[in-house]
Amino acid sequence: MSVFCDYCKQRVIVEDLKVKKYHAVRVFATAGDIDVARAAHVAATTILAQNVTIGGTVRGQITAWDKVVLTRSAWVTGDVTAPRLVVKDGARLAGFYRIGPTDEPEDPEAEQPPVVGRAGSKKRRRRNAQAQGRRE
Repeated sequence: MSVFCDYCKQRVIVEDLKVKKYHAVRVFATAGDIDVARAAHVAATTILAQNVTIGGTVRGQITAWDKVVLTRSAWVTGDVTAPRLVVKDGARLAGFYRIGPTDEPEDPEAEQPPVVGRAGSKKRRRRNAQAQGRRE
């Protein structure tokens, strides 16, 4: 099901989505939840949802307004941004993660800065640092 936003006049999907097989799109977005099954593979530039639960393989930038859950069989290549991140033992994350508000706070001094870290191989971090012109 989808509706049109009164303000931006864009179509907004408002249902929960479950991916069971291969799914490749440029933007994978919903106002509901996205659940990627263990045998599923998602390739997207951007993934936007209220909650994202990953049991399979995902490539792309993930943004959730509530939380991202990486189960034991999850394999994520890309950056993750969410107020809450749950990583089960055995999950793999190759990319940066940002835990904190997904929107800019109204009063920046009222909130604590988000936790920012990195995951992935040392070789990948070194390659990214060289591409950005800094030394690691």
